[in-house]
Amino acid sequence: MAALLAVMVFSAAALADGEGPPRPATAAEKAHFTKYNKAMMALLPAMPKGWEKRPTDITPLKEMSASQDKYPWSFSVECLFEKKQPVDMGQMNRDMDTFGDMTGRINALMAKMNEAMASGNQAEMERIQAEMQNVAQNSEGGERYQDIEAENRRNNARITITVNSGGFDNIGFNSIAAPPHAKAAVRRISADKPGEQSPTAYTFIFVGPFSVRESPENIEVYPDPKWRANHYMKIQTVLVAIEAVSEVCDDIIKRIDWKAAAGLIK
Repeated sequence: MAALLAVMVFSAAALADGEGPPRPATAAEKAHFTKYNKAMMALLPAMPKGWEKRPTDITPLKEMSASQDKYPWSFSVECLFEKKQPVDMGQMNRDMDTFGDMTGRINALMAKMNEAMASGNQAEMERIQAEMQNVAQNSEGGERYQDIEAENRRNNARITITVNSGGFDNIGFNSIAAPPHAKAAVRRISADKPGEQSPTAYTFIFVGPFSVRESPENIEVYPDPKWRANHYMKIQTVLVAIEAVSEVCDDIIKRIDWKAAAGLIK
């Protein structure tokens, strides 16, 4: 599920690929690329005390597709945020003991699984598999591991900002209140299993002349098809994608300057 954000955010990348061999980027294209990368970076919000910002390095533009001027030019910036936590050595030592016990039980079951596989005993293989899953989920070590995973989700966030996103289908998403100057906002809660603590919320905020069409299974968000006829360096849409637990997503949305985001559109 972690790949969902990248797949959907960069679905617009095909618009920018064009066709034909690469050519050297012009001075105007390099200036445009630099200008809007800096502008998108400026939209990254100031987080509360204790959060560290790790923006992805921007690679200088050198080449473009030979037919890039036939397509809206879409590119993105990305930033990871991490909330630093004090190290509790006592808890770390307790965790090592707990995980060691769980690992020992799993290894013993794995040896039995190998025996069952060698003899072709399907019923025994299924029984051992169920026992292994129970140990991983319901033992002290398994429960502690789930707690650590939930804590990591609460203490990490990813923001990706894209100009000239071509939109996409949002299957399994729900509409949420869009911030000022945004056309639409959708969210999907992703949990690996029912009852998971602090599941990840994938949130997309669409800014610009998008059209929205909702059905029970899907929320279609796309710009007017005529946008393709505009100059390829014209900024027409802005997409902000946030990957974090819901409460962190909501806080980030409040911190972003949405008027400035809309101001990128010219």
